[in-house]
Amino acid sequence: MDSFAVVYAPLGQETRTEQVVQRLRGAITSGLLSAEEQLPSESDLARMLGVSTVTVREALNTLRAQGLIDTRRGRHGGSFVCQLEALDQVHLRFFQTLTTEYISDLGEFYCALAARSAWLAAQRATQDEWTLFARLVEQFQAASTAHTRARADMRCMITLISYAQSARLVSQSLQLQNEWMPLTVVLYEKNGIHERLVTDYQQLLKALQRSDATQSRALIEQQIEFMIEQILTIKMQN
Repeated sequence: MDSFAVVYAPLGQETRTEQVVQRLRGAITSGLLSAEEQLPSESDLARMLGVSTVTVREALNTLRAQGLIDTRRGRHGGSFVCQLEALDQVHLRFFQTLTTEYISDLGEFYCALAARSAWLAAQRATQDEWTLFARLVEQFQAASTAHTRARADMRCMITLISYAQSARLVSQSLQLQNEWMPLTVVLYEKNGIHERLVTDYQQLLKALQRSDATQSRALIEQQIEFMIEQILTIKMQN
């Protein structure tokens, strides 16, 4: 499953406007949908997500009001992802409102979701998919700013979770990005974090390529536990 399929995979019957908003907002903030990328038409979105066009229209109105997309008229018009240069400040303000208890709880949920996904992905993904994942790890290594590193990290994680071949895990991971992304942007401002996590991803990739489910799960748990520890340290120092 590629990133396009993850973003536009059908939603469940219980879906409402806010769930569509969360799905697309998570994809935008995590970098699955890039700046200036055009979204499918309202009718195509409704068909792919399994909802009504009215629900899609309401969701797009919300995203537009939040400054995440803009709509252009004309023959080449449509809804496009906005440039998000100011998003770092939004993430920082959000981080400042969080408690250590909230961060710990969110991190534990993220760790559980990612660990199970890695365990499944090691058994289910193909070598071609691991080749793609290796390229994403290389992109993460090459990223040079806190925001681009955070977005590359999120792309690696969402892709890994998609390899578990569970629609529920994918849906949960996209919703989670809205809360987790601000924490990682702040984290990657800290010296030495990026280099450590590049090494972690490289070790994880080797275990995944060997189809070693147990080792893959252990490595992703260690990686996210390290991130949580560092994020809590930053929080307590502020």
